[in-house]
Amino acid sequence: MISELNERFPNISKAVNAVVTALVHQRHCILWGRGGHAKSEIVEAAIKLLHGENYFYSDTKILACSEDTDPANFLGYVDMLEFRERSNLVYKMDQTIYEHEVVILEEGFDLAEYLLTTMRDPITRGELCINKTCHKSKLKTLFVCTNVNPYLWAKTNSQKATLAGYRDWE
Repeated sequence: MISELNERFPNISKAVNAVVTALVHQRHCILWGRGGHAKSEIVEAAIKLLHGENYFYSDTKILACSEDTDPANFLGYVDMLEFRERSNLVYKMDQTIYEHEVVILEEGFDLAEYLLTTMRDPITRGELCINKTCHKSKLKTLFVCTNVNPYLWAKTNSQKATLAGYRDWE
């Protein structure tokens, strides 16, 4: 598989190896470099080769990130019908990144800092806890694809802590 990917993406074998290692060992990975260098394309190709096309379309979530990205992708949302009818505060997790085994965050460092901070706990513990209710995470591998050098991006302690646990490639 690696030779097939290296043939398809010549001169970036370090990225191919980082992506395959992350998928095989269920680790998180930051892919950073100039735009147009096939970061996301390598991830997609590796997932399809390793797990198949059906897995890519059913168990992988791709999210384009910005400062305005909907927090429901990370924190879930309140079931308003349940709240209105029974005054019961229930959080739904079906649209979060934690309901997928592989997540690709396009321009992941463009997210609002509070969303990046909230990801640390579920990634570390394997569950997202909101209002004393914990939801098990299905997330195995998170790819942050970015044009930003993560070491220059991480200025605050919170941002530096966010980088912990990632394998990175430039």
